[in-house]
Amino acid sequence: DFKTRWNNHRQSFRTEKYKNETELSKLIWELKSKNIQYEIKWKTVAKCKSYRPGSKHCNLCLTEKLFILKNPCINKRTEIVSKCRHRRKFLLKFNKSSVPSL
Repeated sequence: DFKTRWNNHRQSFRTEKYKNETELSKLIWELKSKNIQYEIKWKTVAKCKSYRPGSKHCNLCLTEKLFILKNPCINKRTEIVSKCRHRRKFLLKFNKSSVPSL
């Protein structure tokens, strides 16, 4: 979810022990070490639905991958071939409410 990811990003910018958590945090800490002023502006580049059970793909992940391909950014290329993280919560083995108690 966005709020969790955003808070984790912010923590990695402020706490040095998390400086290698993301490519963005690595860049921020490099700028800090060189005493370079920076400003981060966040914006929504697209709105789309995430994975739905029964669907073969996740529109949110596909849109993000397309954006990474079309626009130069600091994201790693490995994100393009990674699996959808939104699908996992619909798998039975990760859904605790669907497991009957014995």
